Amino acid sequence: MEKQIEFENWVKSLDDVNMPRWEEITDIPLYMDQLIAVVTQYLEPFQIFSSDKKPVTSSMVNNYVKLGLIPKPIKRHYNKRHIAYLIVITLFKEVISIQDIRRVLIFLAQSQGNSNAYDQFCALLEMTIKRKGHVYLKVAVDDEIETDYSDPKDFDKYIIYLACETITNLLFAKKFISFVDQDITEIETEA
Repeated sequence: MEKQIEFENWVKSLDDVNMPRWEEITDIPLYMDQLIAVVTQYLEPFQIFSSDKKPVTSSMVNNYVKLGLIPKPIKRHYNKRHIAYLIVITLFKEVISIQDIRRVLIFLAQSQGNSNAYDQFCALLEMTIKRKGHVYLKVAVDDEIETDYSDPKDFDKYIIYLACETITNLLFAKKFISFVDQDITEIETEA
């Protein structure tokens, strides 16, 4: 019962999750360590990374540049685009392959532009998280975003929605599993 209350409190806290929109991300050029700190801070509410695993490292950033997932830094400085891409890549890589992420990023950048696609990702991720929480808590779902993805003008947004739904399901599953792991540890300790 105590674990369930703790889980419910966590679910309630998700109502406060707000992703930084394109215009809210700093325009100040950042060095690698600053970039990692900023991205890690933005990803902190998701808690889908184990305590011993950092969501972003300098090796990851360098690999993403080599793979063409993010642009090369300009004179060792990273900008708003790097931050936004790293947030999306870090969350996407939990549910789809790096090769698929690359294809999706290229598709979205071409169809919607970086800032628009990123802002839609943020809005849809917030919506799917809040919707999942409201369903669990049996609270009325009040979606801000009602989109008909079969409409040709919105079809390309469907991949963002699907990814956000999957990330949200993973977020809830990992949190729930963490409570199960605590129970197993307690049982093993008692034995």
